[in-house]
Amino acid sequence: MGIRQRVLDAELLWNSNQREGAWIQAMIATAASARKRYPKPISDSESFKRYIRDIGWTIFTGNPKPPNLQTGHVLFKFGERSFEDILYKDYRCSWIHEAALDNAGLSESKVKGNAIIETLVVGANTQLPDHWVLNILNAIRWSPENANEFDEK
Repeated sequence: MGIRQRVLDAELLWNSNQREGAWIQAMIATAASARKRYPKPISDSESFKRYIRDIGWTIFTGNPKPPNLQTGHVLFKFGERSFEDILYKDYRCSWIHEAALDNAGLSESKVKGNAIIETLVVGANTQLPDHWVLNILNAIRWSPENANEFDEK
C-alpha cells in the first residue's frame, strides 16, 4: 500500500460518486507525495504547501505545466489567503483531524458537451470544484518522485 493505492482508491470512489471520499484519499496521497519531494526536517504543513504550489498549475488547468513553467511555482491568492493555505487548513486538516469540512465544501462540476463547467467560490465558505480532485490525482501520477509507483509492469 502506498501512494499508488491511494490514487486508485480515490479514482474508485470518484467513479462510485463518492466525491468527498475521493478527495480524502487524494489529500493522503498529496501529503505523502509532498513528503517525498520535501523530506524532514521540513514540517508536514510546509511540505504540503510547497507541493501544492508546485502542482498548482495542474490543479487549476488539468494539464502538466508548460515547459516555461517547469521550474517555478504558480501562486494563487484569494484575498489574504493563498490557495495552498486554503487547501491545507480548510480541506486536508479538517478531513484528517475532524473527519468533516467546517466552513468549506465542494461544488459539483457539470459536463456540457465536451466541456467541464467548474465553479470556484472563494470567501467565508470556500467551495472548490469537485472535479479538481482528478487534476490532483494526475499531478500526483506525473510527479517524478512517484514514477516508480506508476510504472506499468
